[in-house]
Amino acid sequence: MPTEFVPLVKRPKFPFRNLPIEGKLWLLATLGLGIGGAIKSINLVIILAILLLALFLLNVWLAGRSLRSVQAKRLWPKAPIAGLPISWLVIVSTRKPYSLGWTLYEPLGNDDCPGWLILSLQPNESLELAGRGIFQKRGKIAVPALEGYSGYPFGLIQSRRLISPADSVIVLARPRPVNRERLLRWLHGGTGDGELRRVIRITPHEGEFHGL
Repeated sequence: MPTEFVPLVKRPKFPFRNLPIEGKLWLLATLGLGIGGAIKSINLVIILAILLLALFLLNVWLAGRSLRSVQAKRLWPKAPIAGLPISWLVIVSTRKPYSLGWTLYEPLGNDDCPGWLILSLQPNESLELAGRGIFQKRGKIAVPALEGYSGYPFGLIQSRRLISPADSVIVLARPRPVNRERLLRWLHGGTGDGELRRVIRITPHEGEFHGL
C-alpha cells in the first residue's frame, strides 16, 4: 500500500555536501586533541584524534554510498487539474548497494517540502510512496527533480543527490459549472433567421477530410 508523505523540517539549502554544526564540532575536537597530544607527547590522545578523524571520513563515505545508486520517478494516475488536490506516486529503487538512513524530499508545493525517511532499501527493491498537492496554475508546469539527503550513520556530514531528472506536467484548467437556464435561453435565442442554434457534429470521415 502506498504510504502518504509526512511533513518534515524545511528543506535544507546547501550544495552537494554540507558540514552541519555537529561535524564542525567533531573536527574542532579532533584538531584540539591532535594538537594537544602532539605538544604534550601523549600517544593515547594522538591515537584518539586519529580515530575521530577516521570516523568522520567513514561518515563521508557511507553518506555518499547510501545515495549512489538510488533512482526515483513520479507516476501521475490522471492529469492534474488546477486548483484541485491531486495524488501521485513516487517509485524509489536502488540497484546496489543497500541504501540506509536517508531522506527523500519532494520539492512540489510550498517551502516546507514533504518528504519520507527511508530507513532501509534493499538492492533491486522498489518502494511506492504517495504524495499529494495542488497546482495553482494551468498549462505546462515545470516539475523539479526529487532530492535525496543522507547523513548516515553519524550525521557529521550531509550528502545531497538529485535522484530523478527535472520534468514537466500538463495541468488542465478547472471546469466551471454550466447554468442550465442560461444555456437553454442561448440555444433558443435563434441565429437571426428563425432557426435555432444547434451543435454541429463532425463525423470521423469529415474530420479526416478537413485534417488533410
